[in-house]
Amino acid sequence: MPLHGLLMYAGCSGYVRRLHQQHSFNCIDAHYVFPDGLAAVLLGRSLGIPVVLSARGSDIHTFPRFRTIRPQIRWALRNAAGVVAVSDSLARAIHELEPALKNVQVIGNGVDAQRFYREDRSLARERLGLSPGGKVVVSVAALRRVKGPDLLVGAASLLKNSLPHCKVLFVGAGPELAPLQELAKQLSCADICQFVGPVANQQLRTYFSAADVSCLTSREEGWPNVILESLACGTPVVATCVGAVPQLLTDPALGIVVEPSPEAIGAALSRALQQEWNPQVISSYAKSHTWENVAHKFEELIKNVAPLFYTPQ
Repeated sequence: MPLHGLLMYAGCSGYVRRLHQQHSFNCIDAHYVFPDGLAAVLLGRSLGIPVVLSARGSDIHTFPRFRTIRPQIRWALRNAAGVVAVSDSLARAIHELEPALKNVQVIGNGVDAQRFYREDRSLARERLGLSPGGKVVVSVAALRRVKGPDLLVGAASLLKNSLPHCKVLFVGAGPELAPLQELAKQLSCADICQFVGPVANQQLRTYFSAADVSCLTSREEGWPNVILESLACGTPVVATCVGAVPQLLTDPALGIVVEPSPEAIGAALSRALQQEWNPQVISSYAKSHTWENVAHKFEELIKNVAPLFYTPQ
């Protein structure tokens, strides 16, 4: 792993040079500070063009813990013309990692409103084989510890006491599947926990539309796209207070932000499932966060960090 960035640079430098000779591009935009960002900064230095790095989450939260990778990440950050974080918390983590850095900007992700919009709940449930009358919670996340699926299983066991006909759908795959299934049995909530497995992105709209509420129980996050995707479908969100979640769920009309514990999550889900929500208000908020807006912010950043190189098309 310590060689990934260097190997990426070595593997693509010849090809990038040929592309540069053909098209003479003005800037390199790299996402994930390591290994992609390190390779991009090396390419930029060899070609004499600026590089903008975007930190997404684990590249700042996790990778700097490795002593051989941490200095490579810090070097890439120092030598980038611009650095983007997808959340305020991630920007703070970057500053803690490299205190002298002054050029960090926060630009969140967007949502594709052509793909994520509200479907009729009854039809969505019919397509998924769900009861038309029961309460449904959906969680779209990898089955990995960092995403906290064990916290949601614990919350489901508490939720079952007050809402015994509720269903909790886990959409996603990962190495924790078997332990989670065993945990659900131990906590006597296997009957309400349904592990759906992986679902194609274009089909997630049906799951969000079928649910009364979606839930993200992560222990760490950057900017979780699933929150905006759920909101675009008019479905409120219960999510743990990590990463950009507090930035996204600023209005109680959109959802509930909680501490990462089964008790807090269970209580918030119980409240959310018994609350009246306005799907139109929720979806309208999400649709103000378009990818076009994100692209405009990136263009402005590139103009500012590379004014001598930038030529508008």
